[in-house]
Amino acid sequence: LLNWQQYGDYEINQLRNYLESGGCLYLSRLSNSSDDGALRELLTDIARSALRPLRSDDVIHTEPFYFGQLPLGDSELIEITNNGQILLVGTFLVAAWTSKDLPRNEIREAHEIGINVLYYAWLRRHHHNLKNFS
Repeated sequence: LLNWQQYGDYEINQLRNYLESGGCLYLSRLSNSSDDGALRELLTDIARSALRPLRSDDVIHTEPFYFGQLPLGDSELIEITNNGQILLVGTFLVAAWTSKDLPRNEIREAHEIGINVLYYAWLRRHHHNLKNFS
């Protein structure tokens, strides 16, 4: 969401239409930024739904790779809107995907979580299409 501070009604409606058509928006949280609260408010407005921490029964925890507990730091939460349209993720994942300094196991786990996120986005779109097909 480049220049999200300048979004007007048109951009917000475009994002809302995308999400309501089965789309999923993935965002990496701004690290230690005073803009984080404003971004969260904008996302809540776009999705018309509040952000909440990811629960252990959410698909991202279980499919296709099972995680009893996500291997993230205490401050690195994955949050999702109640309607499942937006994922707000801590900075750990992006850092782990590009790191050459982390142990192989941590990089692999970060990739597996990323695959679960992609699977979730595909599943959400698939369910939306099936619902609209009938």
